[in-house]
Amino acid sequence: MSKETNVRFWKNLIKSGKSKNRAKINFFINWQLLLFIKQLMPSRLRTIYRYIIHPSIIWWYFLHPKIDRYSYYDHPEPELVFAALKVNELPVTELVASDYLFGFQEYLQRNRNLYMNMGYFDLFVENGYFPEKALEHYLSLELLEVCNGDIVLDVGAWGSPFAVIAERIGCNAFSQDLIFENGVHGKKIGSDVRAIPMPDASFTKIVAHCAIDNFEGDADSEFIREAWRLLKPGGMLLIIPLHMATRFENIIDPFEKDVETDTEAIKVYKPMCGFRFGRHYDVNHLQMRLLDIAPFRFQIVYFKNGFQTFHSSCHLKFALKLIKDRNG
Repeated sequence: MSKETNVRFWKNLIKSGKSKNRAKINFFINWQLLLFIKQLMPSRLRTIYRYIIHPSIIWWYFLHPKIDRYSYYDHPEPELVFAALKVNELPVTELVASDYLFGFQEYLQRNRNLYMNMGYFDLFVENGYFPEKALEHYLSLELLEVCNGDIVLDVGAWGSPFAVIAERIGCNAFSQDLIFENGVHGKKIGSDVRAIPMPDASFTKIVAHCAIDNFEGDADSEFIREAWRLLKPGGMLLIIPLHMATRFENIIDPFEKDVETDTEAIKVYKPMCGFRFGRHYDVNHLQMRLLDIAPFRFQIVYFKNGFQTFHSSCHLKFALKLIKDRNG
């Protein structure tokens, strides 16, 4: 946003000073001012800006009626979620996160140049989020046992290099996203996740990296049905991370318009959070919206102790693996 645009925004906002909600006006002015200050900062100071003087602080302390949220990255109370899964007799595999750290470090060394050359490193490194994204990709390869000959689909791929990494292993890999040009163009598929234009039984492995939680409306449930159609018998779908909480939540950026929320979910407003909409499942809604939709066998993975000893952005605690039986 240019300096002129900022000044014009402030003037228009001040003219609306007769508004009954002066607190909101003050918030917007401060928000725009901080954005302008951020543009003047050297790149090395932007991470400090994000965590110390992020505009959402103004929201929490001056506008939000109840401060009851956790950080941008941490899953809330994963031990309680794990206990709830066990009480409901859902199959949970408990893995030790530290067992994967050495392999992850080797993975980063092998693929760091690819991430940088594709612009993915620059895209996420400024907000300190790159290690988490790379970790998701590494664990996908491990948990799905991706190998030579697999036909892989990366759903909600955006600019991810995951398909290229899978190709290096010997896979035939595709990337899908709503933002891609509509239709199938080489290895890129532009479509809604509820109707991916590929034949039945096209893939052996499908993965959604930090994607399904951003699907609005019924798109998460409908994607599960679509994945069942697209997978070959014996194929697997991985959802990583599986965003779980002790309550069913929608995380919403209040500056986004026409967000389709879940009626029964608790609404949590996070200004400038980087996405329009996010969903955290509790155990009941996990079953209703994902597990009961198609006749998959499933396994929930819980990473005990987490990966934050490696990097603070590595918030991943849960993943969900769904298997289509060979006679499915």
